[in-house]
Amino acid sequence: MLLQESRRYPETFVDRILPLYQREHKMGGSAQIDARALADLVLGDLEIKAGQRALCEAYSQIARCYSLRFDAIPNRRDDQGKPQFVAHGAEIAPLFQNFDGMGWEPGHNPFSKASESYYDMARTLGLLWASFITHSDPNTGRKGAEDQVMWLGYSVDRPVNLVLNESGVPWVEPDTYRAEAIKVINEVQHSILDK
Repeated sequence: MLLQESRRYPETFVDRILPLYQREHKMGGSAQIDARALADLVLGDLEIKAGQRALCEAYSQIARCYSLRFDAIPNRRDDQGKPQFVAHGAEIAPLFQNFDGMGWEPGHNPFSKASESYYDMARTLGLLWASFITHSDPNTGRKGAEDQVMWLGYSVDRPVNLVLNESGVPWVEPDTYRAEAIKVINEVQHSILDK
């Protein structure tokens, strides 16, 4: 399996973690998960999400902390022309309002063929980020707008993510998905994974 062969995760760890993902996937309504999709999900948690959650839990105890889940598929297509996935770093172009795709390879501008709602999402992300940088509060530029979702602070008692996607309408979700698996990952990060 990819986790052991290419990433060299210990067999005992893989044997412990995979059933947690398979069980959660079955609870979500699907009987089977593709092996590659499972590996991608586990690797995403191992390499990004588990650390993000651990950092938010720790940091929120001493300062204001905000967590974002960027779920907007950029202009990346597979051989059949279907959108691929939201990769690490996909939020960079929208965050910096790089509408012209400067620095991107030809044909890979995240904004080519983007809907107006994708542009709206990018503007929202930019405003939130600028407000956080200048005021340590991402909502400063949005206060008073009753119809807008506010980016809630993260806490151990109320772990939440602001979710942005190509709909252009952000929402708040509990940061509790795959809780058991991510808890196991964070418990063993230092001793087994040497992180």
